[in-house]
Amino acid sequence: MLSGVPLFFALIGLLGVDVYFRCGWALAGVLALFAMFGVREFCRFAAAQRKEPFRRWAIVFAGVLFFATEYALSAPARVSVEIAVFVVFMLGVFLWQLRRGARQVMDSVGATILAVGYFWFFLAFILRLRHLQIPGAPLDWAYQGIELVFVFFVAVKICDIAGLLVGKRFGYRKISPAVSPHKSWEGFFGGMAASVATLALVIVLHPQSALAHCGYWKILPLGVLFSVFGLFGDLCESLFKREAQLKDAGGALPGYGGAMDMLDSLTFTAPICYYYLIYVCGAVPAN
Repeated sequence: MLSGVPLFFALIGLLGVDVYFRCGWALAGVLALFAMFGVREFCRFAAAQRKEPFRRWAIVFAGVLFFATEYALSAPARVSVEIAVFVVFMLGVFLWQLRRGARQVMDSVGATILAVGYFWFFLAFILRLRHLQIPGAPLDWAYQGIELVFVFFVAVKICDIAGLLVGKRFGYRKISPAVSPHKSWEGFFGGMAASVATLALVIVLHPQSALAHCGYWKILPLGVLFSVFGLFGDLCESLFKREAQLKDAGGALPGYGGAMDMLDSLTFTAPICYYYLIYVCGAVPAN
């Protein structure tokens, strides 16, 4: 976990920038950067299986789409700029394939679209969390959104770390040995307990927060969902690794491996958190 401490302070710094300017551009930039590294690693997986995705095209649009999403969320008219950019991306993919000819069409087109969709579509919900507010909570939307994003990152990553530590010490019952031989049920429940405890601690220490306004019985189940869908994301990434016969996604982050190893637990938890806050906690998009 050598990258954990500097990444934690970097997260505080960029969220502080967004609080000051009342926007999400710094967060969008960091997400775009990680997504671009993730797409690069995904294309490496595809290349290991002799597929030929349009790597550069996918990397560029994986970054651009986050800025388009932030613009759409912050624009008064809520224009769907990100959809327009994604359409341009899709048209470009097929134009590149037409230049290449009828060779590996399914593999090239499918891998390119999946690479961008897997990272942008799911992780963009973190930006949407930034633009949520819970009516009646004491702080305004700019601070509420920062709180939601910060707690989301911390709770999910503490779940990861606790699951790893408990699994190494007490993990005997494997969840899916063929896909991820190191994941155990003991580690899973240890991570779940840590995630729930983190959310409870936030409510205790910050009674003026949006989460405290929702109450324990609405917020604590999020810790369970974080552990379930964080595990699901980890197993899905392991599927890509096993098929490509690669142990790690990369070496970009010491202690984690690659960007995909860092993002796997965030991928599916982000939309789950977003819709849970809307449908259970009554959150609404900020005006």
